[in-house]
Amino acid sequence: MPLNIGGATVEGGSSEFTIKNTSAATVFSRQTGTYNSNTFAKHIDAGRPMFVAGSSTSPAWQGVTNGWLKTSSYFDQTSVNNGNHYSTTNTRFTAPITGYYHFFFTSYAYASVYSRPMFWVNSSANGKYRIRGHGKVANYQHDNQMQEVIYCTSGDYVEPYMYGGGTAYYYPAHSLFGGYYMG
Repeated sequence: MPLNIGGATVEGGSSEFTIKNTSAATVFSRQTGTYNSNTFAKHIDAGRPMFVAGSSTSPAWQGVTNGWLKTSSYFDQTSVNNGNHYSTTNTRFTAPITGYYHFFFTSYAYASVYSRPMFWVNSSANGKYRIRGHGKVANYQHDNQMQEVIYCTSGDYVEPYMYGGGTAYYYPAHSLFGGYYMG
């Protein structure tokens, strides 16, 4: 039963806590969840775009030779996709509203040459200054990790890419791409 405070209501249940104004419009909502029958604080703002995407299969090493590879091509599933703004079909995130977004990418790679990850906006590394992840060199397997705050206009899309200055390899099954709207 909702609690009525001056015409506004506070409602709670096993999966959501909601505050509605006097016009019955939701002004605040938090989702909660359970894990092994215990309630835990899984807070998700209902209107905040966010996602974490990865591969549903275990594809083999993917080669990157003298250029760029769109690494999210294999990210066909999400563990979080609030607002459904990450597409598992075209494997990119499209900003629904203008503002700052925090993106992160981690990948498992092997290279005998210089390699590095980088976020591209609207299929281009040009036009906007892009931070490149720290490059790795010489004959070993390593984790690439990168995060960046990017100002996006509604409709901009963001994808992670990896560069190989020769032949480098990337392992999608141990990699992920995610992000969220900051405001």
